[in-house]
Formats: sequence, structure tokens, C-alpha cells
Amino acid sequence: DLVPNFDGKTMSDFEKDVDVDETDVEIDQIRDNRNLVDNNDAQALDHFELLRMRESGVDGSKIVKEIIQNSSTFDQKTEFSKAKYIARKQKKYQLRCRIIRCTPAFICEALYVKDPKKIMNLREDTLAQILSYANVSAGCQSLIFETCFGLVTGAVACRMGGYGRVLSLYSGQQPSYTEMIQRFNLTFAENLSIKWLHSGDVFGQENISDEDDADQKDREQ
Repeated sequence: DLVPNFDGKTMSDFEKDVDVDETDVEIDQIRDNRNLVDNNDAQALDHFELLRMRESGVDGSKIVKEIIQNSSTFDQKTEFSKAKYIARKQKKYQLRCRIIRCTPAFICEALYVKDPKKIMNLREDTLAQILSYANVSAGCQSLIFETCFGLVTGAVACRMGGYGRVLSLYSGQQPSYTEMIQRFNLTFAENLSIKWLHSGDVFGQENISDEDDADQKDREQ
């Protein structure tokens, strides 16, 4: 690891350490940042060489090592400055990602950042309040009519865990939220608990449009 190792010690542990070598004290006093000038002359590698290394597929850790080896002022930095310098270069050239399990909270947060209008500006805390105030739990029967891209339906099905029924209303020819439901990675029982119900079957013939009326007649035939 390129980050300096302090063997699990904190700053208070260093202050409590009585046996201090005078040579180490002199070295720490010599290593400071007072004479360092940030003018990009200390780095032997230029931007084009670093770009060429990244395009050729060189590992990020090797690029960071090359940057450190070609820095003429790295050895003059303090341990704290070295750690900051390495962390900054790792963040730029050594990209990392973390794979997390899809949950209603994470899906809601991702959709809110990408396009909040699709989910009616619904945040994850508001979604949690909806599930709490509606008393959604295993074994209940929920009737949902939403315009949040299927987010509430998937969250309710995930909360119930496959026990009970989720009646999700839709208008039009077919449910348009099936693609969103797949992002929740629901189990077979949770997917089976979702029942799609046309709004015309609930609100009656008087409150549906002509197109929905035709769909209703086709289903009755």
C-alpha cells in the first residue's frame, strides 16, 4: 500500500510516546513544506505521458507509483503531506467502484439524482414515510395508484416480502412500470404478489377515457 502506515497509532499515541529518537525529531523538523513551490516543475512526467499510460491500459496503482518516483519533492514532504498527495493521485488515476445491493432507498436516490421528475420528486425519506404511514407489512393487501415510475409498487412488494398481495393500478393498454420492477431484483414470491389491475375495473366506466373503455370491452369478451 502506498499510504504511510502508522501501525494503528493516533496522534495522541505519538504524544504519549516518551522514548523519542533525536534523529527522528531532526528529520521531522527538516521535512516541512515551507520551501515547496507548486509550479508543476517538480514532476518529470508531463500530461501527455500520463494520458498515454492511461490509454494503453496501465494499472492505476502503477501510474501513481510512477508519479511518486518522478516527483523531486515527494521525499521532502511530511508524512501527512505524503498521505494527502497519494490520496489525491489515487482518486484521479486509480478509480474505484463499489457494488451494492439494489434496495428501494438506493433506487429512489439514484432516480432522484438522475431525473427527479420521473418519480414526482420523491426522495427516499418520503418513500419511507409512505411505507410507514400506510402500515405496509407482511400479510397485508395494498392498493396502489401511482405516477412514480413503479417505485412505490416495487418498494411495497419488497417490504411485504412475498406475503400478501400488491394491487397496482394502471391506465392505458398495459402496465408501463414492469421494467422498473425488474431493478428491485425481487424474489419469485415477491414478483408473484404483484397483481396489475386496470383503473377502469376500480373506478367504473364513467371515469375512464374512450381508449380505456375499448380495452375494458376487449377484456370482458
